[in-house]
Amino acid sequence: MWLEAILSRGDLTALVKKFTPVTIRLGEDGSIYLSEPSDVILVPDVGVRVVCRANLTWPFLGIRVPIALHSLTVLMRPEIVKGHGLDELAFKMELEHADIAGVPAMIDNHITERVNKELAEKNAPLIWKFSETLSHAFPLPALLEPLEAFDLRVAWGKVKVTPDALVFAVSFHSTVTRHTAASTPPGDSKKTASSRPAGGV
Repeated sequence: MWLEAILSRGDLTALVKKFTPVTIRLGEDGSIYLSEPSDVILVPDVGVRVVCRANLTWPFLGIRVPIALHSLTVLMRPEIVKGHGLDELAFKMELEHADIAGVPAMIDNHITERVNKELAEKNAPLIWKFSETLSHAFPLPALLEPLEAFDLRVAWGKVKVTPDALVFAVSFHSTVTRHTAASTPPGDSKKTASSRPAGGV
């Protein structure tokens, strides 16, 4: 069996807005402050592109220099990764472009490269351990003898970005566990005894 969740562009826009404003720490002294997004774009087979205003604080010659960004483009790449042998959903973030007014594109690109290098070294994507979250054993009522529980375990997950939505699918394995010391169904012993011929051995 499998379960599918579909997040439309509208759903993703509302979700991203809930995460902003937010500050991303970069190293000991650097940070990026992201304001509410002005646009959220789905890039098929790639990820979710977020455009917003931002403020970058970066150490320069030992001084923390604040830089106002007219526009910052962030790409969130969803992918399935392994964590302790289980599938997890990770969103890896990278900067595509930083637009600083009055600054040559070469400097914009240099800042983008420096920030991406810092993000890569931190290696700290947003991760949902869905295999742990969605796997569960549901106890069954005592009237169902000798059944004990219905066990639902995640087998694998897949994620895909289309022009209209982010699609997340999860496959499950299911089992039913039984009590190890199951009692003999009522009436079985009597039926066995009465089926023997009179005087038989």
